[in-house]
Amino acid sequence: MNEDKTLICTVGFPRAGKSTWAKKWGKDNSAPIVNPDSIWVALHGQPFAAEAEPFVWAIAKTMVRSLFLAGHHAVILDATNTTRKRRDEWQSKDWKTVFHVIDTTPVECIKRATETNEDLIPVIERMAEQYEPVDEVEEGSVISDEDQLASMMETAYLRSSRRNAERLRRSLADSRNGETVKRKLAGEKIEDDPRFLKRIAQSRDQAAKGKTTPLEEVDQQD
Repeated sequence: MNEDKTLICTVGFPRAGKSTWAKKWGKDNSAPIVNPDSIWVALHGQPFAAEAEPFVWAIAKTMVRSLFLAGHHAVILDATNTTRKRRDEWQSKDWKTVFHVIDTTPVECIKRATETNEDLIPVIERMAEQYEPVDEVEEGSVISDEDQLASMMETAYLRSSRRNAERLRRSLADSRNGETVKRKLAGEKIEDDPRFLKRIAQSRDQAAKGKTTPLEEVDQQD
């Protein structure tokens, strides 16, 4: 499991407030949101079409994977995830899966649906009958406290930053060692060569600033 990438799956009934939470937390923490309802609307102009369900979930999973590959450390899956089977589909060795439970009661969700979209009432009632709470047996963690979630994201980011810094250090060391071998093979003494040491120092400085300077450009600056 890749501990540097975290998929945050919401759990809750329609009208529970999942999207409201996802938009706020995602904005505050620069986390993109994958919302299957939006995919349905984009494809069919309506929130649900039974014949398109397998295709919609395949697109959602591809979007999650693509966002992680693009470099995001956290992605939010804004969906109901009210059954164990549905939640298990989001477990992966490529990311850590956690669940944020929005525990609005079915009664309150039905009340909200009455005011906004009565078609959701039978959906909420069906989901309430089939609901399976997230239990300790599941591989993912239940994260209900936002401070705990933010702390977990910060830890993952720092871990990734340290790992990237170590890769950069090794890359620079390999670069210098490779150049050393070339110079020795050419019969040159590099220990007292300020020009070579300057090139290495400038390369490190540029890398630390997130830039890169080819060695031939550094040569032209001497």
